[in-house]
Amino acid sequence: MSGDDSGTEIPLAGGRSSTAGVVRVGDTVRRPAGPWTPTVQAFLEHLRASGFTYAPRPLGFDEHGREILGFIEGDVLAVPQDPFGDLVLARWPDAWRSAQALAAAGRLVRGLHEAARGFRTEHLSWRLHDHPMRPGEVICHGDAAPWNAVYRDGMPFALIDFDSARPDTPLLDLASAAWHFVPLADAKTARVLGFDEVAYGERLAIFLDAYGLADRSGFAQALQDVKTREAGYPRFWRLGPAAAAGYLDHVAEQLRWLASHMPEIERALARAGTA
Repeated sequence: MSGDDSGTEIPLAGGRSSTAGVVRVGDTVRRPAGPWTPTVQAFLEHLRASGFTYAPRPLGFDEHGREILGFIEGDVLAVPQDPFGDLVLARWPDAWRSAQALAAAGRLVRGLHEAARGFRTEHLSWRLHDHPMRPGEVICHGDAAPWNAVYRDGMPFALIDFDSARPDTPLLDLASAAWHFVPLADAKTARVLGFDEVAYGERLAIFLDAYGLADRSGFAQALQDVKTREAGYPRFWRLGPAAAAGYLDHVAEQLRWLASHMPEIERALARAGTA
């Protein structure tokens, strides 16, 4: 898609639908800003200064107070979806489901974590987090997934939509990304995404090998921890009791799925050989 210098606003439907009003203007993207946005812009600038150019270029704010980011050319997943669901339920293109694309995603997440080191902030008002940075934490994407990635030639090229960025340990952010990229999902959901069958252990090993996770002793617990803490998200979203209950049911279903597949996952984590 080529740039448009006319000032025309083109709605962008990529990613999850939880952030409304995202538009393209020429070679830029305009997004509604939140209290966290200036800190996210500073973080994106730090990533670029650290050599990680696979995230949007921060360009400040426009006359309407919207965040301005550089547009990244490529393919994105764009489907209507409940903003509080956990997986974008649309078939992924064939190439996106390949082992090569999965490994590329692992390397992309590792590159982001490495580049994030050295950035410190006292900011507290994040979209889904309200604590200061702790020792061992870096600013992480918070929602690294196929729906928040730009693909080129079937491979994830860049991560977009840093609205859920937050202080976190790299291990927990990696576990969150594994849920989405592997994906760790029930058979019905996997079929919708295009998988006749997901070899969870094999794909998890590919993802972690590509990331280069040498010590996997705490990873199974991290998979559980990222889900249990999601039970607190309704208070940030200000959901009513019915919507909050539905979301908590969704989290509980994922934890039950994790419990039933834990033996296979633990076997994958025990495999020798890391990237």
